[in-house]
Amino acid sequence: MGQAAQWGWLHAVPEGQKRNRQSLYGEARGIDWDAPGHYLLQALWDVGPSRFEGGAELPITWAELAAYASVSDVRFEMWELRAVMDMSKAYVAERIAGSDPFRIAPAERDNG
Repeated sequence: MGQAAQWGWLHAVPEGQKRNRQSLYGEARGIDWDAPGHYLLQALWDVGPSRFEGGAELPITWAELAAYASVSDVRFEMWELRAVMDMSKAYVAERIAGSDPFRIAPAERDNG
């Protein structure tokens, strides 16, 4: 979930800014391009990390994920689909919380 949350933070527009952090930094800081399970993050991007409904950004739905899985070349196990759903929730939560200009990046937080 960490990489999805980091992307959410990078895609958040800090209060007082007009562009997201990735655009402001000019790079994707804190992203581990060789992280294990990268195919799950790719599935999240293929489906779309979030959706908009009534002006609110929300995690993807099970229906969207099931539709993707049914046409994918990858045969996903249930735990993998749950992981993609959790990644979508982490992405959206961080996009929303990331509007705080002082929010520490997920990749830089002390998780211990």
